[in-house]
Amino acid sequence: MYGSKSDNFDELLAHWGDKDFMTEEDEQRQLSDAINELGKDDDDFGTPSMEEDLELETAPEHSQEQCQVPEIINAEEMDTYRKYGPFGKLHNIGIALRTSSQLLEDFYEAQRQTAPTEPVLAWIQNVCTRWQSDEAMASRALLKRSALNRMLSIIEERWISQGGKEQDRSAILKETLSLEEWKVIAAVQKILQPFKVASKQLQGEGIAGKRSTSGGFDEYFQVVEMLLDHLELAVQGVLIEENDDHVMEEVHYSMTWMRRPGDF
Repeated sequence: MYGSKSDNFDELLAHWGDKDFMTEEDEQRQLSDAINELGKDDDDFGTPSMEEDLELETAPEHSQEQCQVPEIINAEEMDTYRKYGPFGKLHNIGIALRTSSQLLEDFYEAQRQTAPTEPVLAWIQNVCTRWQSDEAMASRALLKRSALNRMLSIIEERWISQGGKEQDRSAILKETLSLEEWKVIAAVQKILQPFKVASKQLQGEGIAGKRSTSGGFDEYFQVVEMLLDHLELAVQGVLIEENDDHVMEEVHYSMTWMRRPGDF
């Protein structure tokens, strides 16, 4: 019963008014909970390696001050989280690399040291006018995580060798990501990845025999439905991911939910 222009508004209100719809506030709270839970799950995103343990123990004190995902997402809190949270740190690192040839060379040298046989890749910066750039930046940062950590170590070692005066400390060291923040980056990248796959398919860049290469209008509704399912399942600990055979599949993550009154 959707009604038409001629339907009585009071009848429509009486019909829908007692339905148990989830409020926008509840949806926002569940999404922030999902990101926090995905980021906290050690088993799902791998056991920290010896290098990661050392990174967590030896990182500067200020780098452990994290900007937490807000309980209820509003414009002000989200703006703060975007600037100082995990993605804000990656964004600031990208700006530093773009404006300093010395830092950029440090990043390239760190890649050569940590993975001599792999190609040296440029940093990918997120841009507000490119909605998929956050996923691209997160993917590149995760791929070059070891090099990024090594770069920050190189910068700190150089600073200490030059006297270690606070006023000479490179601002980029404030953007060091903690282990928990890296888990948030990994979780959000997994949530955003199906949108990249969907965009390629709808632009006609699918894979023959796997995903359509036509990008026909009739495919839009199916793809959008898949994305909606993906977001709804993510709150329940299930993500839709592309496997090595380029097939989208559901992947279950064990998550301990702290259910509160009104959440469900």
